[in-house]
Amino acid sequence: MIARQRGPSGCRDFPQRLAEAFNGLGLAYRAEHNLRWQVALATLTVTAGFLLQLDRTGWLWLLTSVFLVLGAEVTNSAVEAAVDLASPQVQPLARFAKHVAAGAVLMAVAQSLVVAILVLLPQLLPSLPGWPARLLAHPVISLLLLAALSVSLAGALGLIWPWAGPRNGKGEPR
Repeated sequence: MIARQRGPSGCRDFPQRLAEAFNGLGLAYRAEHNLRWQVALATLTVTAGFLLQLDRTGWLWLLTSVFLVLGAEVTNSAVEAAVDLASPQVQPLARFAKHVAAGAVLMAVAQSLVVAILVLLPQLLPSLPGWPARLLAHPVISLLLLAALSVSLAGALGLIWPWAGPRNGKGEPR
């Protein structure tokens, strides 16, 4: 039998590896402002699910979306840290890796918005009066509003249009 090598953290057994994984989540939570915001929004989303008494399918979609966004953000943080370690100076490939990882988070957030509209909105519509409820009940209108909101938010954050985002001293996107 071949003995397994220890990983970089020196952990050999499952409980130690699990503890290291939880430690990594704690480190990411303390270090990453965006992750803290996303955990707060996830908490509000889960609370809304409880208040709206979602069925099993609604919970499946909602929790899958929550964990997809949080997992993408943690992965993005790991990619950024690894890129910063490997390439302390600004390099085009380093910037590419960081932007692609951030794009994965954006895609996860867009998916979660679609799920929120499709799962939570039908539960909220009966409480809305008159025309807003009828307007939002139409799936095409809901998806168009979601698309407009997503593009506006992403554009405001400089995620889709690089010329709209922050710039370094040379006029290039950061």
